[in-house]
Amino acid sequence: MSFRWTTAALMLAVMTSLPLAAVAKEEEKDPIVARVNGEEIRRSALDRARTLLPEQYRQIPMEMVFKVLVDSLVDMELAAADAREQGLHRSDVFKKQMARIEKQVLQRMALSQEMESKVTDEAVRKRYDTFVEAAASNEEVHARHILLKTEDEAKAVIGELDGGGDFAQLARDKSTGPSGPGGGDLGFFGRG
Repeated sequence: MSFRWTTAALMLAVMTSLPLAAVAKEEEKDPIVARVNGEEIRRSALDRARTLLPEQYRQIPMEMVFKVLVDSLVDMELAAADAREQGLHRSDVFKKQMARIEKQVLQRMALSQEMESKVTDEAVRKRYDTFVEAAASNEEVHARHILLKTEDEAKAVIGELDGGGDFAQLARDKSTGPSGPGGGDLGFFGRG
């Protein structure tokens, strides 16, 4: 064999082995965990399925839920294959549900895309600063009062307060207003 043909054969061998190496590397990162009727179930499918579990189960180490997740995905593949054999994927009910699911997925994708483009650290910081500024100007005061029938009664209560009397107790005992039983409490008020 000439040098030229040997070089060409070597280059061909290298070129055809590159895709195999890429496939092997991909399988190493995302290995096949099961095959069902020729369909591969990869580790990434388990990871996605795990995110759908209730919070307390997501806290369990993957090694402990691995078999359950694999079994669940295998069962789903088998049930889906059976449903297809029965022609359920051609029914109007299936088509309507898939159309609804398609709309939901598109809505979520559009929302995610919008959030990724508009919810930036800078936008969040600006919104936070605006909120803090607005909250600072919303100063509130707490008010209580004692309603009485005559000026003389009011002067007498003022005298008791000046002498160290408890405002809330005097309001409960002497106020004629509806806030009296609550110690004259009117709650908090903002400016204006």
